Amino acid sequence: MSIGSVGLYTDGGSVNVASGATINVEKENNFVNGSSIGIYATRNARINNGGTVNVGGKGSVGILGAAQIIKPDGTPDIAAGGTRSSVENLSTGIINMDGETAIGMYLLNNHSFGSNPVNQGHNYGVINMSGNNAIGILTTGGQVYNMNTININSEQGGIGIYATAGTDDTPHNSDTGNSSGGVINLRSSVSKDNPNIGIFTEILKDGYGSNLSNSGDIIGGDNNYGIYGAYIWQDTGKIKLGNNSVGIFGLANIVDSPSEVNVADGEIEVGNNSKGIFVSGSSAANVINGAKITIGDNSFAYVLDTKEIPADPVTENPVIQSVLESNSTDETKLGNNSTFIYSSDKTATITNNTPLRTTGNKKTMVFMLVEKSLT
Repeated sequence: MSIGSVGLYTDGGSVNVASGATINVEKENNFVNGSSIGIYATRNARINNGGTVNVGGKGSVGILGAAQIIKPDGTPDIAAGGTRSSVENLSTGIINMDGETAIGMYLLNNHSFGSNPVNQGHNYGVINMSGNNAIGILTTGGQVYNMNTININSEQGGIGIYATAGTDDTPHNSDTGNSSGGVINLRSSVSKDNPNIGIFTEILKDGYGSNLSNSGDIIGGDNNYGIYGAYIWQDTGKIKLGNNSVGIFGLANIVDSPSEVNVADGEIEVGNNSKGIFVSGSSAANVINGAKITIGDNSFAYVLDTKEIPADPVTENPVIQSVLESNSTDETKLGNNSTFIYSSDKTATITNNTPLRTTGNKKTMVFMLVEKSLT
């Protein structure tokens, strides 16, 4: 990434912004420069923001914590010194971003690659994003958690928390979560092809990517995704979305092991023409759900579009097949023309322990096993 104007910068030190203080970058000019940063810290630096950070411009960042200094050409300056940064948006902290592709908080590991996330970021305050394709918190190789509020007011393409996986040559793992008390609010997207998403995590085919946890709430409108990833855990919390939406999307793309969608408790509610839990890909997945699911008309509680992982005679690994278990003791409410479980994977093991109730006056389908994928 290239860097434009910067409000505050430290290399190896600390930036403490007090409650009531305001940082404005590219907010008063007739021509607003992009790629600007409100607070920027590198190499073992620490940011504690209790004030208000306002940054304008396309591709700008409210707070950036990077492991290494970013050179003008966008590459890291691998120099002696620290290898991580810490960012906290405190309970009084507010980050306001109005530019397209802007980022509220960015935790960037541009020093090392591998399995250990090094940078740490927490949002205890409020992050407001209003530009299209904007991201509340972005992490590459970091531990990031939302403890309070992220508001995605993008017309389309906005994401509350985004974890990248890097590339095959420089992969990253991240730990990403919306903690208990955390809320991600999503505006309805104007495009079903470019939805607003609560939490999005990339996963490489060798398994590098992000562990994703949700104990908070994700509340949205139409054309939204609540959670998108391959390793997903939810123990409590609520996902409530509107029409043409997906509560949880599990990506089954790991070459030699199943993806995981493990929902212990909570609620998932979606509107018409929607899917509660949708798992799809070229590999297998374990889908274990204990959350209460409510779906609208022409919708699906579960969609399983996976494939078994064949046996490997070299490693002696056996065949791995998908598993779907619905274990909620709360009734799943089905609307008109809705389906409880739709599976295109004939090798999957499907178990239902959930009572069902139809709320509509037209036909519903409890199980549908087919050979055609559902898109």
